[in-house]
Amino acid sequence: MQVGNERGQVRHTARGRRAPNFNRFLHTGYYIDDFQATYFVIDRFEDLFALMRETDFLELYVRLRTEPELTPFEIGPEDVVVREGTGDYWRGFSEEKGLK
Repeated sequence: MQVGNERGQVRHTARGRRAPNFNRFLHTGYYIDDFQATYFVIDRFEDLFALMRETDFLELYVRLRTEPELTPFEIGPEDVVVREGTGDYWRGFSEEKGLK
């Protein structure tokens, strides 16, 4: 998870802000040297801790090894979008960088 240092930064860079989903955020590509296209947000740490207790991480890791990496640029049917950003920062980025 990454926190933007300005409100506008997150609003214009992010394609969407999504509720925690370990399948999604452990398997979504990210950039170590740039803003993220997707941010995962929580209301309370207790919600995250509860999700961690409910998740079988061993089964999840085994399954994720065989599945293709998910793109941060698309919102899938399983995603719970908390707030959708403009994504202006990322327009044309994937084509320029040869990313999906």
